[in-house]
Amino acid sequence: MRRLTEEKLNTEFMVGVGKWTVERIHAREMERQKLHGGAAMQPMIPEVGIIEAGGRRFGVVRIRTQGFLPIATIVGIDGADFVRVQCVSRTLQDVAITYGPCGEKIRETFGTSIAG
Repeated sequence: MRRLTEEKLNTEFMVGVGKWTVERIHAREMERQKLHGGAAMQPMIPEVGIIEAGGRRFGVVRIRTQGFLPIATIVGIDGADFVRVQCVSRTLQDVAITYGPCGEKIRETFGTSIAG
């Protein structure tokens, strides 16, 4: 089994993480619609990027789609573990990942801030 390293945490890898994230959100929403009804989902296209901060590399996936609050997923490597933090906005504004509740959770999880 090959070990994931920060060097392998690149845009190509993050495109796969973005697709996986969209699939998980879509599956949960379809289950919710079965139980409670609701409008059909709009297509979700993830935006992916890489951030280097505190001597580490992090991947970011942002998802914005009509009818849903914006979501940001931040991933990183902690030792041998692939770790992710997912934050959902309480408004239609993008999720702030360098400060506020999501920034604090990232700092708590990874032991560093991704703020510049």
